[in-house]
Amino acid sequence: MWQVTLSTLNLCSYINSPFVGIIFLGGVMEREIEVKLLEDVEKVEAILKSKGEFISEEEQENILIDSSTMPVPEEKGYLRIRKTKDKVTGEEKIYFTFKERVDRKCVRENLEHTVTVDSVEELKNILKLIGFDKVERFKKHRNSYSYKGLRFDLDRWQGWISYAEIEGESQEEIMDVIKELKLDVNKITTLSIKELKNSVAN
Repeated sequence: MWQVTLSTLNLCSYINSPFVGIIFLGGVMEREIEVKLLEDVEKVEAILKSKGEFISEEEQENILIDSSTMPVPEEKGYLRIRKTKDKVTGEEKIYFTFKERVDRKCVRENLEHTVTVDSVEELKNILKLIGFDKVERFKKHRNSYSYKGLRFDLDRWQGWISYAEIEGESQEEIMDVIKELKLDVNKITTLSIKELKNSVAN
């Protein structure tokens, strides 16, 4: 299945952007608005356990792919393999994504071009044969909740950082819920995973 996802974050002004889902060529296009909140995830989870609804718990391995001879320009985006295992059902899935950067002017807008695959190792071998020989692996634990129509993904990266990703139909809706839950709006960031990694390292 081919899936394209558009993720948008506008920190300059509130934008009412209704969810749009279009079925095409056997795939799905979704418009998403989300923020990363560098808040204490234990605090956020305690709130969601009392007020929200549990969705899922999963382990993820995220593998960033690049080339030493023809690197993907940072302004264009990055390649990622993601392997997930649902801690409740045991179901495993593998996704291969090119996260295309679209806009960084007060908004974080990306196009996620995603396909499902059967084997991480075979995909890595194929990519290596065509020059994509650089591999970075990261593991994380994700607990997901819903509250007032918003999705909260609480990510705990192994040996690194923790944060909450909050997704909704509009930034206004997201900001209202963050304030209602008395979370710190000053801890919102537009940095990508790669940029967060570099900022922590520096």
